[in-house]
Formats: sequence, C-alpha cells, structure tokens
Amino acid sequence: MPVSYDNRPSQLMPESGTPDNVEAMMQALQGNLREKPISYLLKVAAYYEATGHLYIGTGAFNVKVQFGLGKPVNASSPLGKGEETIVDLFTWTDGQLVFELGRQPESVNILESAEGLVTKGEAFLANLKFLEDNYITESSFLIRSAKLSKRKLEAIVNLSSLTNHQALLDMYGNIYGTLNLADVAERMGFKRSEWVAAAAELLRLGLLLAPDGRSLQVFDTSSADLTQDEAPVVEPQKKLSEQSQATVPTPPTDQPKQWPSEPRPVSSKTFKVGVPEMRHLEFSHLENSLKVLSNPDTELLSDETFIFMLSHEFARAHRFGSILTLAAFCISAENATDNLISLKDLHVITKALLETKRETDLLGHFGEQSFAYLLPNVDSAQTCIMVDRINQSLPTLLPTLGHLRPMLHFGISTAPTDATSIVALSTMAQANMRMAAEKRVNRLAI
Repeated sequence: MPVSYDNRPSQLMPESGTPDNVEAMMQALQGNLREKPISYLLKVAAYYEATGHLYIGTGAFNVKVQFGLGKPVNASSPLGKGEETIVDLFTWTDGQLVFELGRQPESVNILESAEGLVTKGEAFLANLKFLEDNYITESSFLIRSAKLSKRKLEAIVNLSSLTNHQALLDMYGNIYGTLNLADVAERMGFKRSEWVAAAAELLRLGLLLAPDGRSLQVFDTSSADLTQDEAPVVEPQKKLSEQSQATVPTPPTDQPKQWPSEPRPVSSKTFKVGVPEMRHLEFSHLENSLKVLSNPDTELLSDETFIFMLSHEFARAHRFGSILTLAAFCISAENATDNLISLKDLHVITKALLETKRETDLLGHFGEQSFAYLLPNVDSAQTCIMVDRINQSLPTLLPTLGHLRPMLHFGISTAPTDATSIVALSTMAQANMRMAAEKRVNRLAI
C-alpha cells in the first residue's frame, strides 16, 4: 500500500544534519507524481533547503523546476515559464521525477514562496473542478445574471475572498455573451489560473450564469443589498440608443414616418460634423505633444504615459504573436550622498540615454526611482547586447559625472518567452533589476 505524502513530509524525513539527510532528500524528490504530488515536492524541497533541478514528466515533455535553498526560483516547460508552470502541475496525476542535486538556478522567474504556490495551486485545482463539474470549459459562453448598478456590482464583488477585486470587475465587464472564456482571457491578458479563478468566483457570487442559464451561486450576497434605488448599469450602445429614442417623437400612425424637423437636443454641448479642413502636421506639433507626455526634469515619458504605452504595446504583441522586451533599470552612484543626485545631473544621464534608443523604442519613468526601455520586436539576447553597450559607453556618455561614478542596473523580461501577462512581465523585470542592483552588476547573466 503506497504511503501518503500529501500533508506531513516531516514525518518521513530524518532530522536535518544526520548522515542520511541527503539520501533521504534524494529519495523523497524522485519517483512519480502518482505518489508524490507537486504540493508534497514543494514542502520537501523547503524542508531540506534543497538546491538543484527537478525534472517532471517524460522524455518528450518535461517541466523543469529550479530550487535554491529550498525555494522554487525558476520553472519552465515547452508551453511557458514561471509561477503558472508550477500551478499547472497541480492538475498532473502522472509523471516521472528526477532530481539533480546541487545545480544552481539559472535565473529568476518566480517570486512567490513555496507556501504561496501551494495555496495558489490548490485553489486553481478547486476552481477548475468547480467549472468542470458544471461542464464549463474555455470554449463556454457565460452570461450576466441581471442588470446591476455600479455600486451594487462593487458591493457584491467586495464580498469575494479573492484579493484582486479589480480582476473580477474587469472580467465581468468583458462578458457580453459574444466572447467565450478563452477570448475574454486573451483580451485581458489573463493566464489560465487567473481566468479560471475569476470565472469560478463570479459564478459563485451569482453575478454570472452557466451557459444553459443556471445559477451556480453559493455565496450569500444579501449583505451587499443597498438601501437606495439605483439605475441599472446598461451598455453604452444601448444607453445611447435609448437617449436617441427619447429625443425623437413618435409620429401618428396615420401619417408617414419621418424625422422631426427640430429634434430636442440631448445636451447643450455640440460637435461639428462634415468634411473638415486639412490638418497640417509640423515637427513643432510633435515636439509639443511629446513635451505634454514627458517629465520636464528628465525629458523622458512620464510614468503614466509609459504605463499606457506598455499596455498598448503588450496588447499589440499579444494580438500579432510578436515579442516585446521590458528593460527596467535604476541608477546607483557610488559617491552620491544619501543616494541623492541633483536634477541637473539626472538630466545629463537621461539625455544621454535618449540618444541610445531607436525611433521605435520607448524610454520613460517606471515608478518613482526607476526607469525602463520598452523594446518592440527585440528579444532578451538583443536587449543584453544593447544594455552592455550602454554600460560600456557610460564614461564616454557622461564625461562630466565621473565624480559620482554612476552605474545602471538592468532587469530584463521578454514576452511571451519569460511572461505571458503584463503583470508578470513587469514583476519579473523589476525583480531582475533589484537582484542586479543588490549584486552590484549591470545585469543578470542569461
């Protein structure tokens, strides 16, 4: 009879420091997923503070999980990378396990702890089972249960135990009955575990119905009842149609229908229609537009503008299957007092960096203390070449700042090879940037 490995790995292991420690660890991390599910393997690796590479699967399809001192820091498979790869392993019921002891992690694409991954994986498994039990797949078309006011919708969503309430509101807003769940997920850049969690939660809250019109509500949302009457939420197109109908009087049935000669206006604001005059663009117009979108102290795109362009370029890359690299960086100055440099010196740095980019690249603020390049159709290897060239050229680019000894620390992340969502792309780039800064290097090796 096989031993259960699910919840108590410590009962199967000798005390740390005994001669049998390594042998017991190797035995615990090898075998088959049928007897040792991924939740157990994560707990074992954490218990032993294991460092090495764990291979799961077959010769044709392998998932590789890289551990450092018991923490999973990198995961990859033929279909993806990062946390989502490990979360997906919770659905696996078979697969050979091979552990290579002592191999160091190659890079970082996982920030979540082992305990957090177990929580996410088990939640994903429960949500997936909930959908499958109700015959709901990624090809299913869900429908809204009723018209709700914005306040009522938010009040119900706030009852959810999920931390990302905005994701639920966003998914609800993209359910029209004309997109299946796969289309909605693609439109929003959701990973599999994210859309599964959001769909299951909205169904449990009673905000969405199954494709056959059944309510799957299991949560009591009566506490979200509001004390005042509110107008229901309607789609913008329908709302405009209703307004138009309200301004056009209905002609008598015994006369031909025709538009009234003087319709009542919807509002006092007007917009002139018809053929406009030619718009002549000049270079000065482009310069003025760029100034409005940029930070005046650095001449770089403001943080808000850069985030907007990041979302736009990510959607474009996702839509057309192209690549996109985000290279976040921060500045350190060895001789700066209290990590403070003058805005004049900062402008010297940013002006020099602006001269290094292509016309199609974007350079802007990325938070309060960091910056980033946005590089369409550029992969990680090409970005590394660019970053190395910039860092090697710094003394030449910044001849007047030798007294500060400035240094740039880059974190590179590429979609879709490193990340398949805009949040993961941003998180990985910043994590790699922080590690480069902590190690006092220009960038991490790839």
